[in-house]
Amino acid sequence: FQGEVGVVDGDPGQNDLGVPGTVSAGVVNKGLSDLCQVRSEIIEFIGLTAPEAGARELNESIAKVIDRLVKRSVGKIVLNTDGWVSPNGLKHKAELMNMIKPYFIVSLLEEDASTFFAKEIDKSMRLIWVEPPPYVKRRSRVQRRLLRMLKYRKHFAKSKVVRMSINEVRFVNHPFINGEPVSLSEDLARGLEIMEARLFMGGTYVKIRGALDDPVFIEAGGRSIILLGEGWERGLLVGLAKGDTFLGVGVIESLTDKEVAVRTPLSSRFDSIKLGEIKLDPVFNEKSFHWRLRSID
Repeated sequence: FQGEVGVVDGDPGQNDLGVPGTVSAGVVNKGLSDLCQVRSEIIEFIGLTAPEAGARELNESIAKVIDRLVKRSVGKIVLNTDGWVSPNGLKHKAELMNMIKPYFIVSLLEEDASTFFAKEIDKSMRLIWVEPPPYVKRRSRVQRRLLRMLKYRKHFAKSKVVRMSINEVRFVNHPFINGEPVSLSEDLARGLEIMEARLFMGGTYVKIRGALDDPVFIEAGGRSIILLGEGWERGLLVGLAKGDTFLGVGVIESLTDKEVAVRTPLSSRFDSIKLGEIKLDPVFNEKSFHWRLRSID
């Protein structure tokens, strides 16, 4: 390649350019041997590390990142995808290819999987199959989690706590801030010390007094109910945006009805927060915290 090349990392679980839980992109004008050599300049926040947990949102975010590069007049773009290569994973990748319409696709899949994938994509696309290098070993789950922890530590090494009035910031997807008030039957409420209940994105979210280690999902009275404890947002990885443009990520330190405190290395002013589904402890050990009601992609 000659000139500028946009590099997009579409693997939110093993993101070499940016923070886990994001789709990241940068621009290079010289050769490189590793994606880690690319400086992240553009991100879209997913808030998940497992692509199967939000495949549609992941595809849409990758398309947004590519569009942002195109708007910067970057003419050549290379996309690295994730390692979800089950039949469902390949179908979602085919949907992505049909969405972004690349000039050609380089497949490192095993031959059978590559044949399956070829049947799912638009026949006008050029698919180049390359035999996987025998020396490339698949990382174990423990290795992947350790690498993510190191990424978080590096990213937040020079972070600070930013405190903002709740009136200064817009939450994109907070069930109790963005949801509509809803009443619960006496049977559902019995035995629970309910602080508030909201209808949000097809689910009934109920905050109860006291802490819960994980969200509790209940099907009752024709409703999908999600129980969350006090201070459930603490430790959540969040996307920070100015308007509709993501600038970086942070971790919620505290959230009250008056103030939100976010730990972030970001120096730019942000005015929007999107909650993710990853929790980080003080030393950046990671835990999945799937609080959203899942739809079938």
